Amino acid sequence: MPTDTPDLTKPTTFAAALDASASANEQPIVGASGDLWAAPARTAKPAITADPPAEWTRLGLLSDDGAAFGNSRDTADIMVWQSLYAARRLTTSLENTLKFSMASWSRASMTFAFAGGTWTGDATTGYTYTPPAPGSEEERAVLLRWVDGTFTGQLYLPRCVVSENEDLSLKRDEGAFLGVTITALGETGVPAWLFDSLDVRFAPAP
Repeated sequence: MPTDTPDLTKPTTFAAALDASASANEQPIVGASGDLWAAPARTAKPAITADPPAEWTRLGLLSDDGAAFGNSRDTADIMVWQSLYAARRLTTSLENTLKFSMASWSRASMTFAFAGGTWTGDATTGYTYTPPAPGSEEERAVLLRWVDGTFTGQLYLPRCVVSENEDLSLKRDEGAFLGVTITALGETGVPAWLFDSLDVRFAPAP
């Protein structure tokens, strides 16, 4: 005699879909490892298929936290008498940031961390770093590349400045990192940042 009781031993179409293995293009991406380079502001973006040219300086090792890219915006609502909902929402400002901590101490990493400055001295007298005067901080271009298996991604900021320095912590059980946040600067007709990848997941849909 037929019954309306469902057979719970067989997965539903929805459950079966959740159970199915995701295709390679649907797998999440992680930042398994990567590198950062800096160059004078507006230095051309390197092709992702090649190593960055000589004008790009590698900043060395980063802390295990990797890098964090931020994209935030401020908005203003335009209200009208006839509605309790906003009739329009305007973007009033945008901010793009990149936050990371450099584990390698060098002329390049310190000069980058403090947005310029000068070095003097030699092996006999020692080396002295003098930070830049307030208001004379250098703008830089920054290139971030990261990998995840066969995946490679590239984030390029053509013009940015160090907007925050983390406190330098000197402890016996922690690394001494040069932690910074950089903020992209706008320029008419130039995108504040660009992303590149060779991965097929970004190819146009057939």
